Amino acid sequence: MFDLVVFMNYCFIGLPGAGKSFFGRNFAAHRGISFVDGDEVIFQQTGKTISQLLTALGNEKFLVLEEGALLSLEGVKDSAISPGGSVIYSEKVMSLLKKISTVIFLDASFELWKKNLRDPTTVVGLKEKGLEGVFSERRLLYLKYADVIVPLVKILSAKEGIKLIEEKLLAHEKK
Repeated sequence: MFDLVVFMNYCFIGLPGAGKSFFGRNFAAHRGISFVDGDEVIFQQTGKTISQLLTALGNEKFLVLEEGALLSLEGVKDSAISPGGSVIYSEKVMSLLKKISTVIFLDASFELWKKNLRDPTTVVGLKEKGLEGVFSERRLLYLKYADVIVPLVKILSAKEGIKLIEEKLLAHEKK
């Protein structure tokens, strides 16, 4: 006999400021599931914010710490997950997230991202690559791992965003 395991996880990926936490939290409430914020997981493990960790550790050491923290999500079920924008640099974490969830890429336009980016100190690689460099590099990686792509060109309300995400999920499920 086969054991069928059904995961109802949804992972929101995208650049900082794309709306991963905002839409993830609202999507979780809409679906009646839990919400897991990767930045909060890291904060609970370290007692420090992403900005504090990046300042103290630098990009490379932060990415190692982030990877370790997010690999702890393996047992998560029935949740919307917002892992943080730099998770895309970890093949191990992205493989895990693909295994346990439907990966939803919040594909914010460059203009929208610039407008929504509140704290540049939380963006891995920004000093070295600049806004356009980070945007271009990460967008290709997000597209590589995405099961569902949700294009965002303007600021949406929670209701508008959830409606768009549900439409894209429905189209994906029909494939």
